[in-house]
Amino acid sequence: MKKIILAIAILISGLVSASAQDKPTMTVGGDLVSTYVWRGVYQTGAALQPTLSVGYKGLSIGAWGSTEIATMGAKEFDLSAFYTKGALKLGVTDYWWSGQNHHYFSKESSDGKSGHYLEGTVGVAGPKFSLTWNTMFAGERDLNNKGDQAYSTYIEAGYNFSVGETAMAAAVGVTPWEGGYSGLSESGALKTGAQVTNISLKATKTVKLSDSYSIPVYVQGILAPAADQSYLVFGVTF
Repeated sequence: MKKIILAIAILISGLVSASAQDKPTMTVGGDLVSTYVWRGVYQTGAALQPTLSVGYKGLSIGAWGSTEIATMGAKEFDLSAFYTKGALKLGVTDYWWSGQNHHYFSKESSDGKSGHYLEGTVGVAGPKFSLTWNTMFAGERDLNNKGDQAYSTYIEAGYNFSVGETAMAAAVGVTPWEGGYSGLSESGALKTGAQVTNISLKATKTVKLSDSYSIPVYVQGILAPAADQSYLVFGVTF
């Protein structure tokens, strides 16, 4: 029993890290990806994904977007607010991925529904381990097979490690009930019950372009059992 308690204490101490900023910080950046896959669900082909956020004393407010390069029609714009205290992370995100020429502020005239989805997040994260629970609590299109609110949920466990100078990130994501991550059955209905939606391994390496400038590039292998798909994604972070 003492060994178990000691192991838990070591794990928790590894999770706890000081993350609250004493000074305001701003992050400006972006990713260029060969395929946009989110939580094991295919979104678009190659995409440019800018990000902008402001942080202060553990609170961060940010905007994230994605535009498919080939068509310019698939467009996503998300707003989020997160609070981090030690290893604990809480947040709310407003997702909107209806695409170019669709309404952002008003409901679509075609079905009278809003394209926004609101999600709550709670998680713990440390240098090695992370565990996150995400549930959509509002969204007129987040529906189950009965047409009721699905409360689509994605739970992910992650583990970071390195191989030589290459940073590695492994993750497994599941959904506990039918919803937006469930995948479709042969009849076209959402699969019911718990599903493994995402098994991924990401390798990131910094490429030096000059004495003063380098960029991280990564390759991520993704298995999506719920959707019966697999992906190999290349990305560059600016």
